[in-house]
Amino acid sequence: MGYPNSACNKLPNEFNACRSKDYFNLFLFDNFIKSQIINTSNFRAAIEGAGSTAYKDFVPFDLEEVLKFIGILYANAVSPKPQFQRRFMLVAQRKVFGNDAFAKVLDKHLPGSRFISGQHFWTQFC
Repeated sequence: MGYPNSACNKLPNEFNACRSKDYFNLFLFDNFIKSQIINTSNFRAAIEGAGSTAYKDFVPFDLEEVLKFIGILYANAVSPKPQFQRRFMLVAQRKVFGNDAFAKVLDKHLPGSRFISGQHFWTQFC
């Protein structure tokens, strides 16, 4: 995930190879994300009826998709869009605001031929 910029080469050895992900992992490490974000989100979704009365296609969140979700929030902080929903548009749909990489990053392909779009995931999570 990324490479250090040229200014990093001037830092002491233990810092000059650090990437953005290394700093991210200092604060949001996998065990914390699993115990606090994923478990809490899945618990709240169950309380709200996800999978039964509301959002019948709900599938519990996992580490990979939560990391992607956090990455999209991080990207939006670095390069904000006027409407967050535009993160999920293809370049063919919106030439200026579309982004093919982000548009499909949260898409969830499930066993069988089940599929949940990233846009739908966003509405479930928020």
